[in-house]
Amino acid sequence: MKLLKQFCTLLIVGLLVSACGAHSIENKKSKKEAPVRIANDSLAYEIIIIDPGFTAYLNAVALPEGYYNQRYLEARNRDKMGYYLESKSSKSEGISSRYL
Repeated sequence: MKLLKQFCTLLIVGLLVSACGAHSIENKKSKKEAPVRIANDSLAYEIIIIDPGFTAYLNAVALPEGYYNQRYLEARNRDKMGYYLESKSSKSEGISSRYL
């Protein structure tokens, strides 16, 4: 029994030492992303995005061109513009009529 107790104690101490030992850390060097350039020569503007995670974000979130049809996009713009105009008019009137 005494031998089993010593063996278990030695095993536990050995596991703790091996678990708490230092592990090598791999130093991963990330690739540098090139800046994203969006330009329109006819309107004479240029946008340069220098965010290291932008390309990964864009690939994860962006939908392919033509995913939404023309009617959907027009309705969405109309709704957003209506909300914008409503919020502008409520600021000029003081209190919005929908809260009265």
